[in-house]
Amino acid sequence: MAPGDPQDDATNTWYDNNGTNFKVELRANLDAAAGPKLDQLPKDLCDKWAWVRWDQSGRPQRSDAAASAEYDRGVSEMKALLSKGRTLDELWRVAE
Repeated sequence: MAPGDPQDDATNTWYDNNGTNFKVELRANLDAAAGPKLDQLPKDLCDKWAWVRWDQSGRPQRSDAAASAEYDRGVSEMKALLSKGRTLDELWRVAE
C-alpha cells in the first residue's frame, strides 16, 4: 500500500480520509439538450434495431401489424435504455 492510498489491495481494507468521508465531485446538472431527445431517435437506428431483433428471433414470418408492433417495442426498448444512461453510440454498436 502506497502512502495516501485509500485501500490496501493486499487485504482489501478501506481507510477513511482523516476521519471524514471521501468526496467525489460529480458533474453539475446535465443539460437535457446535450443528449438526444427520446422522441427523436434516428430512423436508421430504429430500422437496424428492429432488424436485429427480428433476426435474433429466427426471422419469423409475421403480419405487417405484428412487424409494426415489434418495431414499436424496439423503439420503446431503446428509449428505456437511453433514459437509464446508455448512449446512442452504444445503441448503434448493438445494431451493427
